Amino acid sequence: MTDAPPSFELLPGAPGSPVILHVPHSSRRIPAGVRAGIALTDAALERELDHMTDAHTAEIAERAAGLAGLTPWRFVNRTSRLVVDPERFPDEREEMAAVGMGAVYTRTSHREVLRADGTDPGPLVERYFRPYARAMTEAVADRLAATGRAVVIDVHSYPT
Repeated sequence: MTDAPPSFELLPGAPGSPVILHVPHSSRRIPAGVRAGIALTDAALERELDHMTDAHTAEIAERAAGLAGLTPWRFVNRTSRLVVDPERFPDEREEMAAVGMGAVYTRTSHREVLRADGTDPGPLVERYFRPYARAMTEAVADRLAATGRAVVIDVHSYPT
């Protein structure tokens, strides 16, 4: 058993709701084992998290769910996109991998080194990405089975 918080969470909505609010980039949490592989100083990492985190989107989704006539489901990433970005492909299909921002980032938002060149993304993909993708696929399949449709709304924030 582990005391580590889950890396993602599916928060139930109304059984008849086809809507899933997907919150992929709201967390700043980086597990200690993952932090060890990040080349940035603590201060530089905090700045990168400031740039890359969709701040308050989990709270926005929570408030929206509370105001909805039919409560949507919420699928929330509980780890930072600097652990893995669940909205990227984990293979050669991902165009952003060319600039170090595939499913496992090796570069920062300003193209500085985040992880050492040659870092094997496999363990992070297996530990974080694949379970997330499976759970999201299951959540969509569940909404399809329950309601005949699924509407996924990504919840993001953008700098001015």
